[in-house]
Amino acid sequence: MIQDSGPSVLISRLEQLHKHDHDGGYALADAIVEYSSRMDAEDRSSMQQELLRVVARDERGLGGIALEALVDGWGPPVGPALMVELLARDHSVPLTEMLLMALLRVGHQPVLPMAVRYVQDRSAIEGSWMSPVLAGLCLVDKNAWLQLVSEWLLHATAAYPRNEVAGNVPTLVHDALKTDPALLAALVATLGKRSLATAEMMAECTQEDLGKPWVIERFGESNVSRAARGIEDAIVACRKPGHGSS
Repeated sequence: MIQDSGPSVLISRLEQLHKHDHDGGYALADAIVEYSSRMDAEDRSSMQQELLRVVARDERGLGGIALEALVDGWGPPVGPALMVELLARDHSVPLTEMLLMALLRVGHQPVLPMAVRYVQDRSAIEGSWMSPVLAGLCLVDKNAWLQLVSEWLLHATAAYPRNEVAGNVPTLVHDALKTDPALLAALVATLGKRSLATAEMMAECTQEDLGKPWVIERFGESNVSRAARGIEDAIVACRKPGHGSS
């Protein structure tokens, strides 16, 4: 019944149905994806174009929700259209960041240079707060993630209180678990070559996050256990004489 009204009306009606959810819009995005999955190819294309229009105008603050629906409902094929939108106009910092994250999440490789430049520019402004785009780089380039995250952590731990820097660790952990659990041990090992204190901070905060029941449930006990064992081995290696700086 709702589908017969067109994509714009469908989104508005679903928005009304979910206006009291107070969950950041995830249920609304899920509902859009669910309805879209029942559509034929022509209607799905129309819905995709409508969601892209919502992103472009960030109507009623729905830009992020529209992006979530596009990533979850359309996946990698929507990457080129999102890239066109990113390049087409100037967006607010939050929406730019959401667009970059959406492109990383669908694995759109051409966005990597822009994402790296964005991370480098924002890092000079945001101090002890790490852009989620930096954490998300591993979704398209593990080596770039390892290099830039290690550099950021080394700088941040030298310049800011430990508790401020440690607050960024869960974001790093979760994106790495989505990609390759071994990345976390590689990060600790890389840090250990330059600063044992930073490597130990990262290892301790990561192990704390990996021990949370909801993290184990979300990412799988096997992945979490693999990551935890790798970090234990990496920090033992870091503490051996001659491994790196202290």
